[in-house]
Amino acid sequence: MKFILIIVGSLCALLLGCNDSSNGPEVIREINTAISSFPAAAGGSEEQTMDVGVNTNWLSSWDTPLYLANLAANLGKWVKVDPSSGQRIGDVKASDQHRGAVFPYDPGDIHRAYITNLGTGIPAGIYTVRWSGNGEFAIGGYSLTSAVVWDTSGAFTFEYSGSGLMGAWFKGESLTSLEIIHEDNVAAYDAGNKWNPAYIEFVQNAGIKVLRAMNWGDTSTTVESQWSDRTLPTDIAYGEGFPIELMADFVTRTGIDIWWCIPARADDNYIEQAGALWKALLPPTAKLYVEFGNEVWNYSVPWGEGTQWLRYPNATRYTAVADPVTDTFYMPSHGLVTGDKIRSFSTFEDYINKVNHYWIMANGANPFVTVVDSDNFYVSYPEGAAKALISYDQTEMIYIKDTGLVDTLNENFVSRNEAAWDALELNMDRANMHYILSSWANSVSTTEERVNALVDKTRPDSVAVAFYYTPHVVAAKLDQDTTVMTPNIIGFPAHFGLYLATDNPTNAEVISGAGAIASQDFASVSVNSYTVGSQVTGLTDGVAYKAIFIVHTDFDMRFEVPYTQSETPISETFFESHEQHLKRERYDIADKGDSALAHAAVSQSIPIVGYEGGLAFDYTKPVDVEPFWDAYALSPEAEQSTLEHFLRLAGAGVAEYNVYKDVSTSAFHLSKNIETPLDYGPYRAYVEMGGEITSNGNTVFSDNHNIEVLSKPDSLETIYDLRADTSGAVPWSFEILSGNEEGVFTLNSNGQLSVTDVNALDWNVPNIFNLKTAVYNGETYDMASQTIKLWDIGKVVSFNKVNNAGATFGDRVFNPGDTISFTFWYTDKPYEIPAKDSHFIEYLGWDFLLHPSGKVLLGPSFSVTIDGNSISDNYNFSENVSKDYPHRMVITVNETYTISGISKTSIAQLGWDGVMRDLTLNQGGVETAWAMDSGAFGAVSPQNQETATIGSGVLTYVNVLETDWSNIEK
Repeated sequence: MKFILIIVGSLCALLLGCNDSSNGPEVIREINTAISSFPAAAGGSEEQTMDVGVNTNWLSSWDTPLYLANLAANLGKWVKVDPSSGQRIGDVKASDQHRGAVFPYDPGDIHRAYITNLGTGIPAGIYTVRWSGNGEFAIGGYSLTSAVVWDTSGAFTFEYSGSGLMGAWFKGESLTSLEIIHEDNVAAYDAGNKWNPAYIEFVQNAGIKVLRAMNWGDTSTTVESQWSDRTLPTDIAYGEGFPIELMADFVTRTGIDIWWCIPARADDNYIEQAGALWKALLPPTAKLYVEFGNEVWNYSVPWGEGTQWLRYPNATRYTAVADPVTDTFYMPSHGLVTGDKIRSFSTFEDYINKVNHYWIMANGANPFVTVVDSDNFYVSYPEGAAKALISYDQTEMIYIKDTGLVDTLNENFVSRNEAAWDALELNMDRANMHYILSSWANSVSTTEERVNALVDKTRPDSVAVAFYYTPHVVAAKLDQDTTVMTPNIIGFPAHFGLYLATDNPTNAEVISGAGAIASQDFASVSVNSYTVGSQVTGLTDGVAYKAIFIVHTDFDMRFEVPYTQSETPISETFFESHEQHLKRERYDIADKGDSALAHAAVSQSIPIVGYEGGLAFDYTKPVDVEPFWDAYALSPEAEQSTLEHFLRLAGAGVAEYNVYKDVSTSAFHLSKNIETPLDYGPYRAYVEMGGEITSNGNTVFSDNHNIEVLSKPDSLETIYDLRADTSGAVPWSFEILSGNEEGVFTLNSNGQLSVTDVNALDWNVPNIFNLKTAVYNGETYDMASQTIKLWDIGKVVSFNKVNNAGATFGDRVFNPGDTISFTFWYTDKPYEIPAKDSHFIEYLGWDFLLHPSGKVLLGPSFSVTIDGNSISDNYNFSENVSKDYPHRMVITVNETYTISGISKTSIAQLGWDGVMRDLTLNQGGVETAWAMDSGAFGAVSPQNQETATIGSGVLTYVNVLETDWSNIEK
């Protein structure tokens, strides 16, 4: 289904390419109306069904999800603490640790690790603790003042209130195992069920088909390369990876397929061994989704560890020893020169010890080198800056020399995918795997390059991109004190006006400042912090005012803030409504559907899937904006937004999609907890979808239309029609979102936009309207932008002529590069009034001629385009030109000619609209333009009116047959 914005009615003729200085009469210009054409599989009017999945969160101490019954799986980093205060003793590496196990250097030191540093998300009750090692263990808060009771027996219980910080404490030589299990789960845990039953219920009720375990595997950060690096079920904590054994057990218990992300550095043996393990553990009916790495295009932290590692596969890797005392690196005979740049990466040793690198020491960063001597150097950024500080516990750094590097990321990434698939197939059945070739949503060319690099393009089952939509919140803060107020705005540029509460200015008046007590233009506004305006003085305490912001987002949104002036210092925050927010989200939702179609257009029939995405509940804003997101997450609008997003993607042919992420206190969550998930709109949408969603497939819409009416119409006229192609889902609805505050336009239920009162405008000056409109196709919305310009450019006269078929304009010299252009309608229907014959056009050949011989003059003489596409001899209109729509022909002169007219020849009375609906001559860069309405034919276009409205000049509109040509001289 394609919605096409076109010109209809008799208001004026359609003209492409004339300029504002034209002397012609009524002109409508439509610019940039290209409609993309995609394969049927990627969209269209057919129903499209999409499977629904979700991404996991990490296992961590800093967020709420409890995937497993054993709380120790979430254990954070062990740090040495002061024995009296419990505070961390920084900048001292006091132990080695490995996925929750800790081996202190001094058995007398006290170490602490977070279990939860949020104080939320862990159920109240009695917990059983079982541990092994050599030393003393305790559970407590974050300081020793909280009555820590040390245990040496290896087993004890404690009661947790359900709130408050929780930490694990240890002193001794080694802690090698740890279990912390709620009493309700101990029996099932000991019987082999390691899962938190509340989470299993959460995902099963959500109905998901696939669970993407990217964060479980810490895929973006991990530097695992050898099979011995992998996480084992016997490890204590799973923050640096998740055991394959447990992922396979999840599939067995739930029937939900796993999407597994291979570590970006994994060698072929790692992948082969993993394949053997998956084969042994997965149910025979399960499908293993396989992706190589995560976002292997993103070079920022932390994704650069994988992206930059794979970008330069042929570069030599060096490992330098870090010295945190001197902040230098030791590499014998390093061969570096001061000013060189390197690419830096983490080692597995530092990764497994949770080293918090300074940013230029890892992630493929690109620091400058300063040579100390032939064996030692330090790094800095930018060049010439002080040496970068090495983290106290960093031991090594892998680096490659920047000189002579060749970027082969896409080619090498595809090659690594193909090698991984080969390695997996040594042990697994191909039918039990779904191969995913990942790409970058913001770069269609990346998808195209990666698909082109495949040796066998039938091998991957899908191409994956992300579909995030992140409309930032619009909020205002009014800082008040006696007689003064300072406006603040966050989100988008805006015009501000302060009025009395009883005033009701138009948007245009707010923007201009007309009638305002005070006005400001917030031309540059941050999305992450408040932009402070100028203080307004002279206000009256206790008086009711109205602060109005015309916020320039995807459309001009009116944001009214009523308040009463305070005589004491106060700061009040106001948010956009949930409904306003949803309207803005729909712009981004529509864009995600367009993005899916764009990637499908270059994926060579490989289906598109969504590896991540969803609505961003963004907590990077000031703290007083967070209440909006908290409330919106619970709202019906958040549920509706999620459903519309999925419908849009399904309609675009996306086969499977995973929102990011399941349970989180921060961003992108289906739910903030697993105890009451139905409180949250996105989760309710998941339950409603039940694992899949079916769309009517109507996702292709047009946008960015500019209409110019260059003279005052005599009566009320329809300007254009949003509906155009009326096939597909019903009901339709249409809405003007902004730009029509003056009530100039009317948009009826059929999508026709009309001038409400042509006499209400000042036609002596340009009247410019930036309309934002929305169309609803029965399940999702799309938005379009129209810039409409109404003004009068001169005298208009009328001229009627039956069977108009051409025009003469007097002798004019055309030199190479000059053009003759016009717009015509093509139809395969015969004349209806007056009736001539029943000839239907199947093949027009060339009926647009510039020579009396009736032959086409192309080659060196003329070149021709229709709708911007180059045309050759014997062009078949039936196959290449849409019927009942306007098309633009441009004839470029390649040799000097004197031309006095242009016409269509007519062997039979063919069913098409004369020659033209307008005419523009461009001679040496000077344009002369005329417009006319000679009628059009067919069920959609206006019927045969055969009238012309022409302006001043030498143009004569005539009926010309093929024998009438004259005055063409070379």
